[in-house]
Amino acid sequence: MSEKMIFIIHSLSMTEEAIQFENSVHQKCYIPGRDTNQNQHGDEILKENFKAMKDSSEDVFCLWDGESFGTIFDMGMAYALGKRIIPIAYVSNDKHWKKFFKQKIEDGDSIKFEEKMSIKNKEDLE
Repeated sequence: MSEKMIFIIHSLSMTEEAIQFENSVHQKCYIPGRDTNQNQHGDEILKENFKAMKDSSEDVFCLWDGESFGTIFDMGMAYALGKRIIPIAYVSNDKHWKKFFKQKIEDGDSIKFEEKMSIKNKEDLE
């Protein structure tokens, strides 16, 4: 039985970094900036990403530029699919979700549905 492909959630501005990560793990990865046709309607992009993510390994890795709403949407899809999201790169900013994401990287931690984590308590992020 072959190993499932790793899905890398990433901001389009970080496609090259996603490819570098793929090279470092020595395993074929699904990288939307490379593997999903970005010249089609957004709904079709989301459907392609969803199918690839659904069929991917339990863990998804994420590189976020701190701005991309597509990356946030894809993280939501991963969360809803019960995937473990492993943040690996991010551009710093002061917004609360960004602080939460950065802390996960610093702690070497992941984001998982079963954790029932909430970022509603802003004091936890400061």
